[in-house]
Amino acid sequence: MVKQTAVLVLLLSCVFSGCYGQGLDAATSVPDISKKYYLVLDKPGKVSRIRFYPGSQISFKITNDKRLYAGKLEAVRKQSIVIFNTELPIREIRKIKVVQRAPAGRFLYGLGSGIRGVGSLFTLIGGGNYLFTNDKENGRVTALAGLSALGVGQLFRGFNRRTYNINKNRQLKTIQII
Repeated sequence: MVKQTAVLVLLLSCVFSGCYGQGLDAATSVPDISKKYYLVLDKPGKVSRIRFYPGSQISFKITNDKRLYAGKLEAVRKQSIVIFNTELPIREIRKIKVVQRAPAGRFLYGLGSGIRGVGSLFTLIGGGNYLFTNDKENGRVTALAGLSALGVGQLFRGFNRRTYNINKNRQLKTIQII
């Protein structure tokens, strides 16, 4: 009964609390000339969308260039972005790297960091045992196990970023902020 009364009071307060005396001001009726946009990585047919606003970090590759550019997105325009004080057309971007947002990806990235730490520790201990003691076989086995763990940890760190190719399945476009 308390919930129903609270909902009824809320609805009645919304209906009877209109704002009557607000007229249009001359300053608010002038249209805004500077339109604001944000960058979107879409997958057609799905609602999933990755948004990049001005001020966010972005990593990308340009057509016919093997370098990975990463920096702060300074501005987004209708057909281009501004990064490093340079205007870059959106059609020139061929790949985008995005930091993983899924919990499983972040967990595997953290697990990889832990395994790398343990692997480097075991490599150092095994190398020290091999060089400074008479037990060469045990030091070699420990160092090899540490190197293996270091490699597996490095593979798990690859789960931190995901690369999207810009094509018909992933489209990069801008959307105007209303």
